[in-house]
Amino acid sequence: MAAARQRQFMNTWGPVLHGNDIMPIIHFLQGQGVIAVNKVCRFCNQPMAISAYRDVLDGHKWRCPRPCQRTLSLRDGSFFAQWPKIRLGRLFMVIYYWSNKIGVTKIETMTDLPLKTVIAVCQSLRTVCGNHLQRNPIVVGGGGFVVQIDETMMHHRQRNGVGRAAQQPVWVFGMVDTQFTPARGYMEIVQRRDRATLTGVINRNLAANSTIHSDSWAAYNNLPLHVPNCIQHDRVNHRYHFVDPNTGAHTQNIESYWNRFKHGIKSMKGVRRVDLTSYLKEFIWRDWYGLDAPLDNIIQAINIDYPL
Repeated sequence: MAAARQRQFMNTWGPVLHGNDIMPIIHFLQGQGVIAVNKVCRFCNQPMAISAYRDVLDGHKWRCPRPCQRTLSLRDGSFFAQWPKIRLGRLFMVIYYWSNKIGVTKIETMTDLPLKTVIAVCQSLRTVCGNHLQRNPIVVGGGGFVVQIDETMMHHRQRNGVGRAAQQPVWVFGMVDTQFTPARGYMEIVQRRDRATLTGVINRNLAANSTIHSDSWAAYNNLPLHVPNCIQHDRVNHRYHFVDPNTGAHTQNIESYWNRFKHGIKSMKGVRRVDLTSYLKEFIWRDWYGLDAPLDNIIQAINIDYPL
């Protein structure tokens, strides 16, 4: 279904967005809510109108028809205002390709935009993802479903694959909801792996009446005493078993979750430590909002961040 929607979108709007006729692009973007349909003059409080101007990239500006004759960029207050020298249609295509998990180098080729511009747009989209998650915190488990928890260490090098590895390890703690296939979850960077730190994350993101499966890490001892929403905690000792023979507890779902995330990082030849949190948030967002109608969902999130 998703692939069919993508083909339909490209067949209908691809030629328009890649073209040079600006008015169909403006109407399309207004329909998506990412360009304003109406503007009020900030000086005389009167409705403004879209007027043609040859000396601007968008070919049009907002103009006040009253004597003040003030003008505004068509992009005023929008997500696109960050890149005033890039055509609107191409910027939207970056959003479209990003929503479909196309890498930045391929987007560069497909849009004929500078790589640094593509990277900047994608960075802004990750910020939108993070803001969306902050407004809609992820909660996993509940209803007796099993939540698997684990930590993993990330290794970082320079993006070209050379240079020293980070002197301090970066630990990421995660928890996944096994009622989904593949498991969906939540993760964040943690400074310590002690009980107080890990149970703090769990308590913020665990639904009531949840069962937790984990390995035998000491910080998980007596977990239900420190996590009220945990009604049962089963553990597997990986020194002896992959699956506990008595309880059936295992951590294979979250191991698969780590593999999926790290595969994405590896495909980019690593990321800078300073950018890791934004990639964590993008991965989480895609798991929960990017599987079905990812373009619609990211557009809705953009419209909340950039109200017009």
